[in-house]
Amino acid sequence: MNINKITISFTLAVLLWGVGTGTGRAAQSAPAKASAPRSYEIDVPGKQQWVDTKIDLRGGAKLRFTATGKMTYPTDTSYQGKMSTSGSFGPAGLPRGYADLIHQYAVGDAGHGAVIGRIGTGDYAQAFQIGESKEYVVPVAGRLYVGINQSMSDASKADGSFHVKIEVLDEGSATAANAGGPAETRIPGITPQLLNNIPRRVSDPQGRPGDMVNVLIVGTQDQVVQAFTTGGWVQVDKSVEGSVLNAVLETVEKKDYLTMPMSTLYLFTLNR
Repeated sequence: MNINKITISFTLAVLLWGVGTGTGRAAQSAPAKASAPRSYEIDVPGKQQWVDTKIDLRGGAKLRFTATGKMTYPTDTSYQGKMSTSGSFGPAGLPRGYADLIHQYAVGDAGHGAVIGRIGTGDYAQAFQIGESKEYVVPVAGRLYVGINQSMSDASKADGSFHVKIEVLDEGSATAANAGGPAETRIPGITPQLLNNIPRRVSDPQGRPGDMVNVLIVGTQDQVVQAFTTGGWVQVDKSVEGSVLNAVLETVEKKDYLTMPMSTLYLFTLNR
């Protein structure tokens, strides 16, 4: 009898039994651990509209926000019948009242003073509501900002702050420029810095804000005029005398007055 062969056979049998039953050391392996999501905590002072989180995100990344804290606005009696805004409120903000209709907040359907967010450095970036908690899928790669749904006037009088925890549940795609659509075609000369310098809204000659800016047309003046003319646009009257005369003539002839003057609006201050 060969003792070495018996020993090797016995040892091999033990190992195979352990593999089959899961009790042998050779079959044991540590279970795979899911990696914990990246987590950040940001303080948002009431006297600021936006805070740069320093977090750069990929398109398609999934985030979870949790906000705590209290803020206070002073009592506002400037509008008869408006609910008092004195007292503390949480990350969901204050219920919107009739007087809020005249204010331009970043998120129209969020509470006054609510915690909000946006992806992008410029004011043209679309803001979204966070409130007390929210899960959010990043539509386009960019820097995350967290803020408060308030005006600059509100911020100057606000007290308190919010604390926001941000968890990155999914890192998103490293190659995704825009989730849900193809990557944008780059146009020479149209840089993020240029877009950041374009005001978010037009204004009247007195500097009062007007409509939002949401379209950028690239071309010479002649090319732009031709594009609008081809699309059926017309040049409106500029003088009051001319507009009155044309209005009378169009009325007499029962025609639509298509060249009625529009309000004067500016995009950049230097054009005033």
